[in-house]
Amino acid sequence: MKTSKELKKRIKTIDLNIDKVQSKLSLSEETKKRNLPKNHIESSLILNYGTVKYLTGLLNEYKRELTQRKNQFHKALEKEKAETIKNIEESFKVFSISQNICGVEVTAHSSNLVFNHFDTQGPRYHYKISVNGSSYSFDYYDSIDHYEKRIMASNPKHSKDILESALYCILQDYFSFEDSMDFNDFCDNFGYDNDSMKALKTYQLIESNYHAFHSNVSQDQIEALQEHFQDY
Repeated sequence: MKTSKELKKRIKTIDLNIDKVQSKLSLSEETKKRNLPKNHIESSLILNYGTVKYLTGLLNEYKRELTQRKNQFHKALEKEKAETIKNIEESFKVFSISQNICGVEVTAHSSNLVFNHFDTQGPRYHYKISVNGSSYSFDYYDSIDHYEKRIMASNPKHSKDILESALYCILQDYFSFEDSMDFNDFCDNFGYDNDSMKALKTYQLIESNYHAFHSNVSQDQIEALQEHFQDY
């Protein structure tokens, strides 16, 4: 079975062929209506293209192949996706990593694989992040590529990157709530629709995270983190 990449390339070629044949067919039909003599220059040109009957048959043949190839493409894509997911699940490791950043003890616990997270393509690794030993956990999602570089390589520097990235995201959410007077102001600041339930749920989650972070991290630590991430 051909790969989705090979089938996509063939589909593009068929689309181009269909456009070419349709142009020739339109010209042939128009010339036929005008009933020009066979020795006319336009008639000679059309004869080189092919008769209306031939071009119609060729067009239908391309359209049939296009439908067939598109079906094959979707099947190949689903198969490749299933194989990718299987490989990812087999490589997933449960682990915990900790790091002290500006006096804040940050811990990441690997949780599970998440598919169709927001509008991202492909699966994401889901981590539960805690700060200063708190029982409250913040959700953090990382790409497969980052996971393989950071965890599978067992590189301490890459592991630290997860914690830095997660803490930076938490801090950004913290200030996005603090800088907003209310839900409507939050929507105005970040381009959300204030009639959207998704926007409201986002705001409520950020509000919960704000209070949890504020309760477990001192003001001095927050200011130190601000400075630490100034050029992040």
